[in-house]
Amino acid sequence: MIGGARPAVWISRATAVSMRVRLRASLISGQECFDRRSIYAERRVVQSLSTDRLPKPTPTHRERPPEDALRPRATADDSWVARALHLLGADLCGGMAIADVAACMHMSKAHFFGAFRDKVGETPHRWRLKQRIAAAQRDLITLPLKTSDIAQKYGFSDQAHFSRVFKQFVGESPCSWRARMKEIRAILACEQLRSC
Repeated sequence: MIGGARPAVWISRATAVSMRVRLRASLISGQECFDRRSIYAERRVVQSLSTDRLPKPTPTHRERPPEDALRPRATADDSWVARALHLLGADLCGGMAIADVAACMHMSKAHFFGAFRDKVGETPHRWRLKQRIAAAQRDLITLPLKTSDIAQKYGFSDQAHFSRVFKQFVGESPCSWRARMKEIRAILACEQLRSC
């Protein structure tokens, strides 16, 4: 060894686990039942016992997941769409990452985005933004909250971000939309009073 460098010898995770088990058994019983493959491997196992970490596994063809495990588990009835919509709709503050929703559906993020867009017609992020804006619209009409409070409630970084996204989806700013809705509600209330 030059300069104290260790040789690059890696053992698989399964080998490390079996070596750890046998080493622990030999340490407890006081008998030698440990299969010595190499001094370096023993040192790695002892180090992993002290830090309770396994050595890095050797990449082999046996340790790769089977091809079926990499494929998404979308069923024929596509019930995953309803579950994904429920998860995204329940998280209007945007705290759950789309990758987490994809993981809950047993899909990769890229496949989830494509499959969601095919089934729903838009990306998960855009769908959730629409839901957040719709909920913000309900709050703008029914609650006497400031626009900044509504922006914070639905996970927007600040009022400017909320206003920008709101205008993108609705076509006008939240304040002007709220004022217009109040006028429309007042007109409707007057018409109902006249009809009575």
